[in-house]
Amino acid sequence: YGFSKERSYDSIELYSFYPVKEYHIKDLRDYKISLSDPREFNDPADCPFFQWAEYLQFAETTRNPTMLEMLSIAYSNIRIRCFTRDRHNLNSSDLIPGFCNTLMWSHYADSHKGYCVKYRFPEGFFYKEKEGSILLVHDVIYKSKMSILKESLTIEDGFFTKHESWGYEDEVRMLYYNLENPPKFNKIQMWKGTITDVYFGVNCREEDMKKIIDALKNEKVQYHNMNFDPQNLYLLKNEPWTPEQLEKF
Repeated sequence: YGFSKERSYDSIELYSFYPVKEYHIKDLRDYKISLSDPREFNDPADCPFFQWAEYLQFAETTRNPTMLEMLSIAYSNIRIRCFTRDRHNLNSSDLIPGFCNTLMWSHYADSHKGYCVKYRFPEGFFYKEKEGSILLVHDVIYKSKMSILKESLTIEDGFFTKHESWGYEDEVRMLYYNLENPPKFNKIQMWKGTITDVYFGVNCREEDMKKIIDALKNEKVQYHNMNFDPQNLYLLKNEPWTPEQLEKF
């Protein structure tokens, strides 16, 4: 698939941040993950495949415009879900948990009023070909420059590359492709036990916590409160719930 590096993504642990919205709560209740049309992303330079294809449509050097049009139609069926991961501390070999990413809480979890979900995708969940569809994950590569003035573009460059200013996200993407035109927000059914933990933001309200807990009432999940570390106000730490705390909900 044109990736410059390969690593195993079996049994991978990833995080996603959410505001408390009914459609996200419904995904929890249905135990599904929503994937979006990448053309709707908040960065217009994201997924440069589409800008590249548009450029080639009008370029004099284009050798096969019909093939390019077919490729563009096919790739419009791609849907993507964005996650973050644990990352290495620049000053040590220690890992910084993905749920401690303050900027992710600020930008994607309604200024810490939302929540973060930890997923553990089991071995065999992802596949390269199944009934005309593909489901895979791959790290996002961050670059200072991306040129679309070329005859070919790899899948990695087209859908897994972003400007280096986004590097704080430590993003990993789930990509779904189907030969048939999927809905704008395609949903993937998770396997039992995929959601292992939920982290409530510093400003998450109790009534919102209850919505999330009720949505996952049939699942075994560890809940956590996020708080600032009093020894360093710029760091977040998690406080796991006790069984007694959970019973109150």
